[in-house]
Formats: sequence, C-alpha cells, structure tokens
Amino acid sequence: METSEIERAREMVQASEFLRDDPYTKQVLETGRTENGEKIDLMKFLDTREKVLKSWMAKAELDAARSQDEDIYRIAAQESGQTVAHSVRPDLDK
Repeated sequence: METSEIERAREMVQASEFLRDDPYTKQVLETGRTENGEKIDLMKFLDTREKVLKSWMAKAELDAARSQDEDIYRIAAQESGQTVAHSVRPDLDK
C-alpha cells in the first residue's frame, strides 16, 4: 500500500465520527488486512464500513423511536401513497 493512500485513509478515519472510534476500522487501517488476514482495498473498505456503521446507528435510533411511540413510528414509516385509507374494502364502501 502506498504511503499517500495510507495518509488519505487516516485523514478519512479522523474526519468521520463513525470511523474515528471504531476498533475494527483501526485494526484494518494499521494492518491493511481483515481479521482473517485478507488484503483489501482500504479506501473501499472505509467507505463501506462507514455506511455499515451509519446503518447500525440509524437502526438503533429507529428501534428507540419505535419503542417510545409505536403509533407514531408506524405512521412515519409508511411510504407516501402506501397508506390504507379505508377500514372497509373500497368496493364495499358506497
């Protein structure tokens, strides 16, 4: 791995609130390898790792919101146009 790539990777890690304190990121950054010794593209790894950590954080926040108010979560989680507007089938509601 080139020195410039390692330096860019370190800068990316320090700039990211998600990667900065992640032990696995630090391990891979130091060695350039996964836990089982596989060499990887460091920049691709960091980009993907940051997305994974963000998704885990978002899931935890969603789970917390859901546990606070199930009804509001259900309403907020519906996609636009996916809301069921009738409690009776529309063809019977005349």
